[in-house]
Amino acid sequence: MGSGDCRGGAATTYFQPVPEILRAYGVTLVTSDGGPPPACGTATTGSLTSQGTAVEPKSGYYEAVAGAHEACLTGPANTDFDLYLQKWNGSSWRTVASGTGPTSTEKVTYTGTSGRCRWQLRSYSGSGQYTLESTKP
Repeated sequence: MGSGDCRGGAATTYFQPVPEILRAYGVTLVTSDGGPPPACGTATTGSLTSQGTAVEPKSGYYEAVAGAHEACLTGPANTDFDLYLQKWNGSSWRTVASGTGPTSTEKVTYTGTSGRCRWQLRSYSGSGQYTLESTKP
């Protein structure tokens, strides 16, 4: 946080120690070194081209009952792959949950109603093989 006009050099910067604010709100900060996420279910593999997309399952979608969906995506180092859970609304696919961090390691969890669902994987940058582990309700 800060105040002032940075162009004129009259700015004031404030520092908030991270542990103090975490304690104040009763939360925990979990960080990752970019390694693989914990196992999330049945694994499937594929590849993404730079700026490309893929859909899992490869058959196009799966039917789910109400409950929790979970998936973990792992791709090559120095790439940025993103993960989206999409649900069919009767006329188009709508994204209901996503993992869009700056690496190729993403984890998405979502609890919802029954319906037709799919995982969409997108390469924001880079290309290569991916592993998607997922569970459905």
